[in-house]
Amino acid sequence: MKKFLSVLAALLIMSTAVVYAAQSSSARHGTKIVIIGGAEYKTSDYYKIARNSFGKGYEAGEEIQDRYQTFMMERHDIGEDTPHKQDFIDFTAQNDYDRVVFLIVSEKLDTQNNAQSRQKNRITVQVNAYLANGERIIDVTTTSKDDISKTSNLRARRSAFKKCVKEVAKKFKTA
Repeated sequence: MKKFLSVLAALLIMSTAVVYAAQSSSARHGTKIVIIGGAEYKTSDYYKIARNSFGKGYEAGEEIQDRYQTFMMERHDIGEDTPHKQDFIDFTAQNDYDRVVFLIVSEKLDTQNNAQSRQKNRITVQVNAYLANGERIIDVTTTSKDDISKTSNLRARRSAFKKCVKEVAKKFKTA
């Protein structure tokens, strides 16, 4: 009886290990989204915008950002250097991701004063986007959108970013 229980316990432990390994492996597969730009774009709000714009099957968040940051730090100097095409391909392959969307974000702020109204803040956001797998760059696109807010740069920035990412998602979903 003791031998039977020992074998049963060993089988249970092995099956749990196999299930855990399969889950952690499948979590790395799929399409990920990496945001490259200022710190203001690396928050949960912007990760959520990216995930919602691309839809089911796309992941964005701190874990992926941390992996990318570590990868770039090991490859280049400390900080976020301008990435190269090969960096995108190698990052995707090294982490065993199916595909990665890289969003390189920049912005321009234009403050307008109008005699008839209060100050308006126009923010133009530009996104250079690259879709890579572990072998090559699959697709590339650039989009630029702006938004105006009388009350908040943050609101204008978020809205312009959302417009850009939706346009990128529309193009990359067909790739």
